Amino acid sequence: MSLEKPTPKQIIAYENFVKKHSPENALNFILSCYKYIATKAHKWFLPGASRRDKIYDIMAEMYLVLLEDFCECKSEVCKSALSYLDLKIKRLIDPSRKHVFSDIDEVLPNQLSTVDSLTYEKLEMIDEIVQIVRGCVLGYNQENKLVPFLFIHIFPKIHWISELLAERSHTDVNQRYDTDRKRMNRFNERLRISFESLSAGDWHEILEWGQLERRHLAYRLTSISPKEVYSDVVEDLNLFAQWRENFSICQKQDLSKLLLAENILSSMNRLYVKNKIAEVAGEEAVPWGRTPDILSMLMGRIVESHVCVAEGEEPYKGICDKPEDDAEFMDVASELNKWFGNMLLERNKRASENRLNW
Repeated sequence: MSLEKPTPKQIIAYENFVKKHSPENALNFILSCYKYIATKAHKWFLPGASRRDKIYDIMAEMYLVLLEDFCECKSEVCKSALSYLDLKIKRLIDPSRKHVFSDIDEVLPNQLSTVDSLTYEKLEMIDEIVQIVRGCVLGYNQENKLVPFLFIHIFPKIHWISELLAERSHTDVNQRYDTDRKRMNRFNERLRISFESLSAGDWHEILEWGQLERRHLAYRLTSISPKEVYSDVVEDLNLFAQWRENFSICQKQDLSKLLLAENILSSMNRLYVKNKIAEVAGEEAVPWGRTPDILSMLMGRIVESHVCVAEGEEPYKGICDKPEDDAEFMDVASELNKWFGNMLLERNKRASENRLNW
């Protein structure tokens, strides 16, 4: 079962939500996805986790997408938006789809957490970090943007990126790699300096966050949401995401896919406020010594899990006819909807305070 082919009920529920972001409309959308969520939870083999735990994790991700990634008045891209949501859930339950940056054990999230620990303050910090990372990427010229962009959003190996770009430009790969390696070193240094002046708090606090918060930060950084691009490139965005989800470093890459990346970068560049982008006037000097891998420190290594049932098999037979008949599902939906409502109230309150201060 997939959201790539949404049902009429899901389309209506989604369109109502983007017209008005409210707990009621969010809950109606979640309920319209009952069979999708229940089937995904059934297929997800997660040792030690109950059915409720898996429904909770899947639904929490969906509520976060509704809260942060779907803009009002964008119902014209409903199918693409739901495809984006579907890809995000697949990355949650299938380790082969996860974007693993590092195997640094000391930054591995070691405590489970619930959405109650994902406070509005943490969401604000995550949002500011994402804005800084995006700004640092967009500050480079078009060709140089591709190096950190592909590193973050496709595969975090500089040598692979250098080979791809050298092949396209018919240049020496070793020379290209040496330049790109230094470029990523400078990129990390710029991130470190930018994070020291983080207004939402001390970014080092993230190293103590639980698994849910760290996972959400990783997904926000590596996934480009529909609201970060103009509608005319949303289809490119989905094709780009498919490239990442099906990526294999052993396969020869289609160079035409770089055009998808460039189209997305161009759209993001037009959307982002210019003063949020720290322009890179030229290539800075390489810092002395090795700059810490800031992205790996932020996200750490994602805990592996396993999928026991492949996509496309027979649907799970234990699903109720209506979500209201599934007490466990409704209990989780009610709990998470309450959290979602609190986050909306807090966001509206902050927006009103900012308007008054202005």
